[in-house]
Amino acid sequence: MGSNKLEGDIPLGLFCNGSSSLDYVDISNNSISGNIPLNEECDVKELRFLLLWSNKLTGRVPRALANSTKLKWLDFESNFFEGEFFSGLTNSPHLQELELAGNRLSGKIPDIIGNLSRSLVQLHLDDNQISGAIPPNISNLLNLTLLNLSSNSLNGTIPKELCQMTKLERLYHIEQLAFRRNPIVFRERFQVGSS
Repeated sequence: MGSNKLEGDIPLGLFCNGSSSLDYVDISNNSISGNIPLNEECDVKELRFLLLWSNKLTGRVPRALANSTKLKWLDFESNFFEGEFFSGLTNSPHLQELELAGNRLSGKIPDIIGNLSRSLVQLHLDDNQISGAIPPNISNLLNLTLLNLSSNSLNGTIPKELCQMTKLERLYHIEQLAFRRNPIVFRERFQVGSS
């Protein structure tokens, strides 16, 4: 149902219809609004792909997603989700892509971010209202190839532990924090430009 002109709320029964076989949901690039009707009673254990990017969804990222242990790709980019960064996804050991960019997420990145799936290869948290320091244990995500934390209100220094992330290929705009101290060393270490 992606890339249409759908609008209105997601029907309550889409996720909570008594069937536990829901595997793939793509309602991206529409004008869907309201909250995601997903509560603790919904059986979404088989859900692997949930693509809701570029809609008008509001509220918080549902904690019931913690029950989706087979989740591989979660894309809520370009909506109006708010609140603190959702950390209940530590129960999803197969998660490979987590895209929460372009929302209104706020608060600090919790230390528990280092407990996300070791399979995670892309983490998009850019263009939100996230503040505070970058937790050093984000470096536990050793298979990460892309980390985008740009356009937030992060402060402090770049954790030296990021140097342990040997598979990291793309690191976006995090260098703003380092230029105050030693921009040359930072550029050599992470091979990034100032864009």
